[in-house]
Order: sequence, then structure tokens, then C-alpha cells
Amino acid sequence: MSRRREISMRLFMRVKGEDDAEFRDRVRARLRLSLSRFVRRVDKVSVRLTDVNGPKGGMDQECVLTVNLASGETVVAKATDRSRDVAVSQAAERAFRRLRTLKGARLAARYDGR
Repeated sequence: MSRRREISMRLFMRVKGEDDAEFRDRVRARLRLSLSRFVRRVDKVSVRLTDVNGPKGGMDQECVLTVNLASGETVVAKATDRSRDVAVSQAAERAFRRLRTLKGARLAARYDGR
């Protein structure tokens, strides 16, 4: 039997428009899924969700994720969709890809002697 140690990231959310505890729980779960691989490097994650067009509808749910790393670097990922859940998922996936690329660049630099 192995013990899993839960490591947490500081998470800040600012939602303009409809907001409820269930939605915040879904956002936390999605970010935990996407960023768990980098949790030791992540200091803080900020989520800003805005209904850009107000009640007009359309592709107007904008999610901006700002990931502050322990190294002082910052990764920003942005997505816009009709659904706020989809916008959060797309932004989380983009943040994951940028963090993975950043990690790969560091490893390459280490092996190249940079």
C-alpha cells in the first residue's frame, strides 16, 4: 500500500457573471487534473472568467489562467467559448502545453550546456 501525499496549489478565482460553488468545484477539479504534473513548480494559479458580451450570448465566455511558478516565471493561457466550462478546459489544456514546453526547454538547455 502506498501513501499519496496531496500537494496543493494556491488557487484564486474571479468570476464575473453567474457564480456558484458547484462551478468553482468543477474548475478546481479541471485545474488539478491538468496541472497536477507540475504542482511542485506551481506557486499560484489565478483564474479570471468574464462574460465578455454580457447577456447578448455568443462566443463570449473568456477564461484567463495565470500560472505563477516558484521560479518567478509566469505562464498565461486564454480561451473563449460559448460555455464557461469549455473555456476553462481549453485554457487549462493550453497552460499544460506551455508548462510542458517550458519544462522541455529547460531539460534541453541542461543537456546542451546552456
